[in-house]
Amino acid sequence: MKALADKLEITIVVVHHTRKCADSDPFNMISGSTGLSGCVDGSMVLIESKRGSRTAKLHCVGRDIENAEINLQFDSNLKKWIVTDEPLNCKNKDNIFLAALYVYLKKHIDFCGTASELVNVLKSVSDETFYPNRVTRDLVQNGYTLRKYGIDFQYKRTRNGRLINLHYDHERDSSDSKNSTVVTVNGAHKQYLANP
Repeated sequence: MKALADKLEITIVVVHHTRKCADSDPFNMISGSTGLSGCVDGSMVLIESKRGSRTAKLHCVGRDIENAEINLQFDSNLKKWIVTDEPLNCKNKDNIFLAALYVYLKKHIDFCGTASELVNVLKSVSDETFYPNRVTRDLVQNGYTLRKYGIDFQYKRTRNGRLINLHYDHERDSSDSKNSTVVTVNGAHKQYLANP
């Protein structure tokens, strides 16, 4: 299946069931052999707190994401699970990466390239050292924050490598000031007009 997904450049989501017997590791509850978990890029296990409680925890693990446990509440009117947690505050290093990315995209609007190329262009706005092998994970992990600031992120595997596509849309930027934005990167204030 992975070869097919790579060839067609698509994502395949497989929905499977868990075994009835509880386990302290939710991923041990995936029915079948451990080969199922080993051959995928990521796994998510939804465990209801108590039958009929309409509260659950979504356990996530994967190659391009940090391990996460997300509390959910089922909304009977909307017929869907709603996240009840606020996103955790990013670590300080993540904040520096996001600030540098935000400053760069406000000025350049778009980026398309590899993680190494992104790290190189961020040198124009930050003296901080960023590592290409962490960039994709940081983008995926902070997707909610990126969307809040009007940044769209796509990650695509091609025959020539993995490409990161980023686009900034000032209309969707929910930062406090629509007229100008001041961002601190390594102690230096950089100000950019939202509507140049």
